[in-house]
Amino acid sequence: MQNIKKGIKWLIFSTMLYLGIFTWNAKSGYLDKISNNIGLNIAGLILYPANIVTTKIKNIWKSYIYLVNTQKENDQLKKEIAKLKIEITRLEIKAREWERLRKLLKFNPIPNWSFIGGRVIYHKLGPAGIFNSIVIDCGSINGVKKDLAVVTPEGLIGRIFDVSLMFSQVLLITDENSKVPVISQKHRTLGILEGRGTTDFMEVKYVPRTASVEVGEIFVTSGLGGVFPKGIPVGKIIKIEYSNSSFFQKILVKPLVNTKTLEEILVLKPNKQIDINSSYIPRTNH
Repeated sequence: MQNIKKGIKWLIFSTMLYLGIFTWNAKSGYLDKISNNIGLNIAGLILYPANIVTTKIKNIWKSYIYLVNTQKENDQLKKEIAKLKIEITRLEIKAREWERLRKLLKFNPIPNWSFIGGRVIYHKLGPAGIFNSIVIDCGSINGVKKDLAVVTPEGLIGRIFDVSLMFSQVLLITDENSKVPVISQKHRTLGILEGRGTTDFMEVKYVPRTASVEVGEIFVTSGLGGVFPKGIPVGKIIKIEYSNSSFFQKILVKPLVNTKTLEEILVLKPNKQIDINSSYIPRTNH
């Protein structure tokens, strides 16, 4: 019973206190301001960390998306760069080809001689290939015949020794079976140029010890023998040796044309019965 009375007293006191505070707050609004500030601070303390976490997650996601897109762009750029490199290489090859063709078009053949243009489709360089030779994409259907001279604007490379309907095989001047009558440009010394097969050099034989030649001098075709027109540049002297046991000089000659990298050639063809000794005047200076 005593506890009930105490409870009633606290209830009446609390009610009176509440009504008093309520009435005071209704007039002053002070408690509302305090509660608003306290509530705002509590809300801020709760929402601020959550906002930071959300912002971080959004930034991380955006960064991930950016990196994914950047990776895709990089992969695409790499593909484009690879395509451009291939295109540049193709254009460089074309430019070199056009330069070679330009030189071929400027070729100045001997009067009463014409030329047949062809491409090298196969290199058959010895000794495993038996002959130092090349195969070209022109044959009898184009007017090619056996023993016709094959040249580039830089000089002689060989002669036709096998012909089919659409293709021909050229025996290069570097082959051991090649024999070319030559004459030196400066001293007009005659000799026979022979290939050495396994080396990049040739040898001019049967030049007497007393004959005048010098290192750096150019040998050209002499026109003798009835195969090669006169005056086609062939090679440059790089070494001269003498031996007490021989009546002849040993003359090593380097070809003016790199036969290992040939791509386009010209086959010289006489238009009619002509003088084989008519001179060829090359455009290229050596």
